[in-house]
Amino acid sequence: MAAILGLSLLVVAGPAAAETPLTVGSAATYDLVAGPWNNPPSTVPVSGGTAPYAFTVIGGQLPPGVTLSADGTFQGTPTATGLFHATVQVTDAAGSGAAGNVAVPVVSIQTVSARPDGSIGGSSNSPSVSDDGNRIAFLTYDSVLLQGAPAPQVVVREYSPGNPSGDLVIASSTSTGTPSTGASLGSAVISHNGRYVLIGTNQWAPDGQNPGFWLKDIQTSELRLVVNEASNPSLTISPGAISDDGTIAVIQDQSSSGNPVLDVVDLTTSPYTVTKPALCPNDGGTESPRMTPDGRYVVFEEVSACGQAGYHVEVLDRTTSVVSEVGNRSIGSYVRQADISADGRYVAFWSDMESGFSPGTFVFDRTANAPVPVPAPPINPGGHGNVWLSGDGSRVALEASQGAICAYDRPAQTTSCFDSGATDPRWQMSGDGKTIVFNGAGYDAIYSLRLPISPITRQTYVALGDSYSSGEGAPNPGYIEGTDVKDNRCHRSTAAYPERIASIASNTYPDFIFRACSGAKIEDFFSAKVKDAANEPFQLHWLDGKTGLVTLTIGGNDLRFRDVMKYCAWRRLDVDPSCQSAFSQTVENNLNRISNTNPRNQDTLASLFRSIKAGAKNIKKVLIVGYPRLFPTSPPATCGTGILGRLFERSDMLWLNRQAVTLDTALRHAADAAGFEFVDTYGAFDGFELCTPHTYVNRAIFSVRNSIQNWSFHPNVAGQAAITRLVAAHL
Repeated sequence: MAAILGLSLLVVAGPAAAETPLTVGSAATYDLVAGPWNNPPSTVPVSGGTAPYAFTVIGGQLPPGVTLSADGTFQGTPTATGLFHATVQVTDAAGSGAAGNVAVPVVSIQTVSARPDGSIGGSSNSPSVSDDGNRIAFLTYDSVLLQGAPAPQVVVREYSPGNPSGDLVIASSTSTGTPSTGASLGSAVISHNGRYVLIGTNQWAPDGQNPGFWLKDIQTSELRLVVNEASNPSLTISPGAISDDGTIAVIQDQSSSGNPVLDVVDLTTSPYTVTKPALCPNDGGTESPRMTPDGRYVVFEEVSACGQAGYHVEVLDRTTSVVSEVGNRSIGSYVRQADISADGRYVAFWSDMESGFSPGTFVFDRTANAPVPVPAPPINPGGHGNVWLSGDGSRVALEASQGAICAYDRPAQTTSCFDSGATDPRWQMSGDGKTIVFNGAGYDAIYSLRLPISPITRQTYVALGDSYSSGEGAPNPGYIEGTDVKDNRCHRSTAAYPERIASIASNTYPDFIFRACSGAKIEDFFSAKVKDAANEPFQLHWLDGKTGLVTLTIGGNDLRFRDVMKYCAWRRLDVDPSCQSAFSQTVENNLNRISNTNPRNQDTLASLFRSIKAGAKNIKKVLIVGYPRLFPTSPPATCGTGILGRLFERSDMLWLNRQAVTLDTALRHAADAAGFEFVDTYGAFDGFELCTPHTYVNRAIFSVRNSIQNWSFHPNVAGQAAITRLVAAHL
């Protein structure tokens, strides 16, 4: 039995070492594997600074038998399994340093296709694993392993706590248990619960007459025909899917034009009922299915869907018979397997055509209707191929290039990679996200790897800031209870981007605190806001050791943008000074004040960002969200403000756009200095600004008290959705 070491670098800190700060990478280049496994050398990656680098373990403990060489390469063989921690110091040629806390889990690899004496031989491939990782089906040609049964056969290795070596069951056998001659087998897929195995064959048949798809019940030993090749000569014997109750099967067929077509077979009817899901039937083709355990959702790829080039991710909901495209996402010029979570909420896929993103793997939240990119693996990031998703959507497994397989833990935000040894491995991750099964080099054997699971404290997403974060102007249909009353006008809305981000990030940050408040300034982070914010503590109050993610917008009220916009909306072009003339000096003075980096000044961006870091010791990510421009880049000469007879003029609209750029630039610089991420939303409303027919921004809203309401010139529901998409890209 071999052992594998997965490495995650959790915290990075260090001064700049030239123009680019010296930082430690977030994961080892490869997991370290003990025993006979031939893995490439694993190193601690660094960026920035000046090479060469020197590495030293300055705290904690590496696994027994493992050392870290001075050049950052892990050496030795781990002699114990478990999770170990060490702190690594990196020093560059200029003498600058950075330290990273390193979590080092050690787990094991098991040879699933081992013969009784422990050796391997013959050929075994196409593994499929149950959700708990304890039943693994695969195709084998190893006559020794089959102990007299004719090869090839589909077999199932079943593990249990009292039987670590596992029992072997021949699945491609008759109900009486007599193994059948297997002239040619094509696929084997086990159900999520491990009870059923869907077997595909184009020459062999248990009854000697009906090649095709057969269903094996491991519990009762029954083997029955699902569909035969004689009546369906176009069958393609490739992996399908089977529900946990054995009543719904998905198989591969072909159309009369030769295009692949999926058949969803209801095995409860007589004769079986077959449906062919497609967004645009008789258009391109459908293939590569995966199905949820209950058989409700089927995710698949459709080529040239409705005349659109490339492959597209589709989901069939069998309860409604509706096929929907996953966010109108194309997954590229050729098929790559997608996967779906047990509840149908999350879909994972690889795409080289995702608008606004580099090619890579994505998890699409069908509830929030937003994609979240999965970080590129630390090795061979240009790779692509199959993607597997755990049942709860928390873990994604993907192929890097050159046979490497990586698993990304979304809550822990750590990646573990290993080299399968195969050029084009066939593999699968279990539904619980803890096991990967794969074939080795040359299809010599099937292996099972228990993934390192990072222990993580339950973390919280805290949404702070002003009206652009609270959802002022986007009631849905009203504001959250208690935030639209006489003494509290924080105006928090369920349509605000934090509510949507909380849904998207719920696996990583299961707890959510939403305390953004309309009208908030920097000072309100340090002391309780009195006016219109009853029962609202100072905003930094909500940060603690469990805070993992913070988002906020801030600065607009400090620059008095609300007063500026109200003046501009009321202004009489032929009487009153321009907006720029009336407010340019005020805005400039306030911007200089909040941009001041003197640590003695409290009401500054720098002071606020330092305090956020101090109040949330274990924080993973802080997203400083910028402000969008409200007007087109080339606005008209005038356009209505929303008040009868009042107009914005072109020069003021351009000036207001420039003020958004100026504030965003200050926010970006302060975020960079603090080590936070800046979310650029300047163009979020492009094509939907004020002065356009379908704006994402509320025009001036005139109240019965002869005043302009505060929700004027704030994003509406569509505007908040546009901001959500940009923020989600940073998760």
